[in-house]
Amino acid sequence: MQESNVSDIKREIQRYQKLSKLVVKLVPPNGDKDDFAQLASLTTDRIEGSNATKIQQTFQTQRKEGLNKDSDLVQNYITGAGLGYAELKFSGKDQNGDPLELDTNRHTPYTKDVPRDQTKNHQKISDSGRAGIVSIMEYRTKLRLGLSKKASENKHQ
Repeated sequence: MQESNVSDIKREIQRYQKLSKLVVKLVPPNGDKDDFAQLASLTTDRIEGSNATKIQQTFQTQRKEGLNKDSDLVQNYITGAGLGYAELKFSGKDQNGDPLELDTNRHTPYTKDVPRDQTKNHQKISDSGRAGIVSIMEYRTKLRLGLSKKASENKHQ
């Protein structure tokens, strides 16, 4: 996920008057284990020992003020989503009391699960990476075309 997508998520979260629930799905990395350990206070060695490939955590509150969306915990998980280590689902209410839901998967231009027995297969990883680059370039092109179209429409109004 790109940094601009993290900014989009942070901007959308600011719409929440009350954040009542955050569901986090963590995906341990094959590579940079230090970033992941800082994110979740978990080490990939401990997780690998359990054979877990995904971890889910739920944070929720019944307090009137809701979860603190500016807390280190929430902001770390947003950053983790930006690094590709987490998928997030936010639930809450806007200032009018209307329900809001945000799933960060809609901000992810490309994901690819690689079977555990293939994580050392350099050809499989390389092929998935190339497919991901093509997918991300298509996604960025669609975004640019959409922005160009909006700008053009705004000029003609």
